[in-house]
Amino acid sequence: MTLKTVFAVASVAIAVSAAGRIHAGDDPLDALNRAIQERFAGIDKFFGLRRIVVIGDTPHQFRPEKVAEESAVQDLRDANLKVALYMAGRRVLEREPNLASKEPTGIDRRVIFGPIAVTAVEQLSALPHGVDLIDEARSAFQALQRRDRHDFRMQDWKFSARAIRVTSNECLRCHAGHKTGDPLGVVFYAYR
Repeated sequence: MTLKTVFAVASVAIAVSAAGRIHAGDDPLDALNRAIQERFAGIDKFFGLRRIVVIGDTPHQFRPEKVAEESAVQDLRDANLKVALYMAGRRVLEREPNLASKEPTGIDRRVIFGPIAVTAVEQLSALPHGVDLIDEARSAFQALQRRDRHDFRMQDWKFSARAIRVTSNECLRCHAGHKTGDPLGVVFYAYR
């Protein structure tokens, strides 16, 4: 590593630390993930993706609802991170999607929703399509049985997959057949 590279890395770490609450060594997505997880913690009138974004919003954009969410998003902006998210449910594990289908029968192309802009509104068209994440979503469900995250790269984006898990018996009212700790869905955070 050259002195120039060391200086650049140190400058980025200092800039991120000074700009917000993200410090060197911290995972910049942790606060956003905690906020997303909280939206799934209790029973409300919404299911799945509707807990994250209002269906019909164009472009799909995450809208903070609480101070902690706004703070997490602002910290990502201050760190100059472009972030979007996707969401996959267990339906992605069932069988190959019919990518040509627009019909509600069977499994259609909408097994992975996104991208949903967190800070990357102007870059939505540059992000991979949801169907491009099908294989990674299946890998993530398996990996997240044993650990808390599954990281990978696609195109020029980094991805961090985090599970939405059964956290209480309350969850099992609608998600029968599962047990506490099982992943019910996966949120993919795309960032650069």
